[in-house]
Amino acid sequence: MFELSKNLLNYVGSDLILTDGTTLLGGDDKAGIAAVMTLVEYIMKNPSIKHNTIEVIFTPDEEVGGLAKDLDLNRLESKFAYTLDGDHLGNYSFETFNALEALINIKGLSVHTGTAKGIMINALTLASNLLQSLPQHERPEYTSGKEGFYHPIELVGNCENAKLRINIRDFDIDEFNNKKDLICRLVANINLKYGNIATLEFRNGYPNMSKYILEKPYIINNLVKAIRDSGNLAIELPFRGGTDGAALSRRGLPCPNLSSGYENAHGRFEYVPIQNMEQNVLILLQLVDIYSK
Repeated sequence: MFELSKNLLNYVGSDLILTDGTTLLGGDDKAGIAAVMTLVEYIMKNPSIKHNTIEVIFTPDEEVGGLAKDLDLNRLESKFAYTLDGDHLGNYSFETFNALEALINIKGLSVHTGTAKGIMINALTLASNLLQSLPQHERPEYTSGKEGFYHPIELVGNCENAKLRINIRDFDIDEFNNKKDLICRLVANINLKYGNIATLEFRNGYPNMSKYILEKPYIINNLVKAIRDSGNLAIELPFRGGTDGAALSRRGLPCPNLSSGYENAHGRFEYVPIQNMEQNVLILLQLVDIYSK
C-alpha cells in the first residue's frame, strides 16, 4: 500500500478526483480530454490569443488493438501531434516499446488416461512447458525502465486444444527480435517433436516511436520548453505501455506524449488532482504560444 500511496504526499492541499474503491477512474482518457477541451474552450472565448492551426483528434480505440487505424491522416493539415496519456504531471515520452502479440494454438490428442502412454499429447502441458521455457526474469513484474519482457496474458484450453497469448515488448530492436525468435523456436520445437500441431501468429504490433520523432527534434524541444515555461518540471521517461502516438508516428505523424497528470494508473486506487489538469492546460497554452511564433 505504501508504493500506491507515497505520491499522495505530493498533493497535500490539492483537490482529488478518485474512485469509490470498486472500479477504475479512467484518468488516462478523462483527464486528458478535460485538459484538451478546456484549452479549446479558453481559446474560443479569447479570440485575441494568437495561434497557428490547431486540430483536435479523439481516437476511440484501445492503443494495443486499435492503433488509431481508422484515422485518415490525409484530412489533417498538421505534420506532427501530441497525445495526452500517462501519469505524473510534467512527464513526457518519445520512446515506446517495440511490441507484438504472439498467438499460439496447440492441437493435442486426448485418449483414455489408462491407455495414454506414448499416445496422449496434452496441449495444456505443452503450452505450460513453453511458458516455463521463457526467461523467468524477463517478465513485467521483474522489469523497469527500458528492460523488455514476455507477458503471458491468456492461457485457455483442455487436453486437446490450448490457446496461448503472449505480449512481447522491448525498446531495443535487436532484443525485441531475439524475443520474437525465441517464441518461433519454441513453437518449431513442438512441431518437430509432435508433428505440425502448433501454429503461431504475430499481431497487434507497434514500433518504438523514437526513431520517427527524433527526425524532428524541435517537437520534443518545444514540449520541454512548454512544460518548463508553465512552471513545471519536465521529466523524460520511456513509455512502458501503449500509445496511439507509436502507430501515428510510424504512419508519418510524429507524436510524442505528454502525461495526463493522474496517479496509480488502471487500478482501484487511481486518482487525479484537479490542479494537475489545470497545469496541463497551461502547458498546452504554452505550446500554442510557441507554435504561434
